[in-house]
Amino acid sequence: MLRPSSESATLLQAARDLVPQIRQCADEIESSRRLPPALIEAIGRAGIWGMTLPKPFGAEVDPLTNMAVVEELSKADASVGWCVMIAAGTANAVAACMPDEHLQKIFGEKPFTIVSGLSLPNGIALPAEGGYRLTGRWPFGSGCQHCDYMVVASFLADENGVRIKDRYFEWVAMLLPRSELEIIDTWKTTGMRGTGSHDYTASDVLIPNERAFTHFGSRRKSSPIYTFPAFYLVNMPAVAFGVAESAMATLRGGIGGPFRADRQIKENPNPKLEALKEIAVAESEALVGSARAYVREIAEEIWTLQSEGKETSLRHRSLFRLSLANAFVACTEAVQLVYDTIGSDSIYESNPIERQFRDMQTMKHHGSVSYRVFGKCGQMLLGTDPVFPFF
Repeated sequence: MLRPSSESATLLQAARDLVPQIRQCADEIESSRRLPPALIEAIGRAGIWGMTLPKPFGAEVDPLTNMAVVEELSKADASVGWCVMIAAGTANAVAACMPDEHLQKIFGEKPFTIVSGLSLPNGIALPAEGGYRLTGRWPFGSGCQHCDYMVVASFLADENGVRIKDRYFEWVAMLLPRSELEIIDTWKTTGMRGTGSHDYTASDVLIPNERAFTHFGSRRKSSPIYTFPAFYLVNMPAVAFGVAESAMATLRGGIGGPFRADRQIKENPNPKLEALKEIAVAESEALVGSARAYVREIAEEIWTLQSEGKETSLRHRSLFRLSLANAFVACTEAVQLVYDTIGSDSIYESNPIERQFRDMQTMKHHGSVSYRVFGKCGQMLLGTDPVFPFF
């Protein structure tokens, strides 16, 4: 049975304690398109950046705690929750595949180390003495301006620099120091602006073997969060849940507040307007609550299987990814419902739903949870194994 540890309450309370600071700098996060240094430091002191790392490097939290922390931060600001989600998920993936002596050099020599990155290969790694020469360009570098390392995946090349194309799995992941990458200012987007998810490049950078790993080899056995390759994605829907919960709070708290529909209800009681709001409150609650329950149910089942040393079936692997994608569909629908129910006041920046709507519309297009994932899950449910580490 998956149960939060005693450390879980401490981390969750630390996330809640950060909420006033996050809300205070929300406008700065949006306009500067990055997280402020003071907030980055505060998150680090709380032990949140590396919460998925194995002890003694981190808290080695369970999936439910991971999700709860990210959701709490996302209620305050979607970009903050997203950056923490990416960092925690990336740290999880790195820790699953690297031995302790390598983790010590990356995570054990300063109060906290922040990692981010992209799972799929988009560069070329040329074998070199003691490591690889790395060249490439990668998109969607969430948090690249404040991270210590970006995890980049690259196709392997032979000694002549020609990419090996025999198998798709001929690729390697590496930790690229921020000092060795160039950030390309591409993140001018509809929403999620504070994530700073710019493109970044590297040119003939030497990456030592101790900072390279593969997702296809042996894995850390200390916890199911490392033995099941896709578990690093478990906290992703928590960002959507957080944004949807904030949108629902905007709707619930609006009576007598600044929004036109609510003023109309108060000043000129209208049963139809009141009923419209009541229905929206209930429907959005059902959408988000049922999606969250689905994610937790499948995560718990996989946790139990992995804990008992049993194989996670093709069906369970599919349901895990399906539950994540479904969460984004449900939360998008809930936020849209709130946006439409509030009415014309939704279009103003002074209304919180305006940003919540933009953020939700942007994050739902992430490749790990976009609508096309349903097709892959359907194939798996019909018996076709994609033979890919994150499915």
